[in-house]
Amino acid sequence: MASSWSDVDALIHELGAVCAEATSVSASDADKAGIKSAIGEATQAVVGTLDTPEDVETIGQARQAIAVARKLVASVAAEIGRAPRARKRAADLGVRRPPGEGESN
Repeated sequence: MASSWSDVDALIHELGAVCAEATSVSASDADKAGIKSAIGEATQAVVGTLDTPEDVETIGQARQAIAVARKLVASVAAEIGRAPRARKRAADLGVRRPPGEGESN
């Protein structure tokens, strides 16, 4: 079954959603660079569908690139969410921060 412009439109909306998710994540510079790179690759893949919207393989490659970017954004967001819980658990267990890191005790 041949892909159509509706597939391309859906890809554009999916990519936009990933970009929106990425802007809501307060990540480190390294994580932001990785996310930006993944979104850039997904964008190029989506742009590649504009010349041949009926090419099922090109549409599939774009979907895969978007999925990779989405997964990266989600994993960074999850890690950021776990960090405060890990710090609290460490504090509950009596673990002190190493000298020079964060607040002094």
